[in-house]
Amino acid sequence: MNQGDSSAVTSLPVPGSPAGSVAATTSTPKEEVDHKLQQAQEQLLKLRRLQEDLERQKGDLEELRRKQDEYSRGRGRVIEDLTRGMVLLEREQVQAQRLAELCVKTRQCFSEYLDQIQSIRDKEWTSANLRPELTKALGVVENARIEYNRACTKLDCLQPAKAA
Repeated sequence: MNQGDSSAVTSLPVPGSPAGSVAATTSTPKEEVDHKLQQAQEQLLKLRRLQEDLERQKGDLEELRRKQDEYSRGRGRVIEDLTRGMVLLEREQVQAQRLAELCVKTRQCFSEYLDQIQSIRDKEWTSANLRPELTKALGVVENARIEYNRACTKLDCLQPAKAA
């Protein structure tokens, strides 16, 4: 071969000849270029597939990062909301317990005044004891009225306009 000659000699089986016979062929520069072109196209195809895989991985990672950010923001917001809600509910619970205690005490007081008023036996008063019994009964009724009015200012349920 000449130094400038870049053609190579390869041995290929000749079709239609006995299995052991081989004919010598030389590849031309065109075949060599075609072969290199084919290799380049195959390499480009592999690179495109690799690029698609990398882009898919990038998309998956971006989605994962977005979900992590969403989780972090959501978690922070919910923790803040739940904490604030617990404080508000605790205040409401304390207020409700105070109201319940006030209702129990007021109800007991009302019950005592009702018993006192119902125990007054005005039919049994005589002209001799009318004045002191009437004064005593008026005192009980006045105290009951004062207690009722005091309870009305503390308890909305006793005010028909507010209850409606």
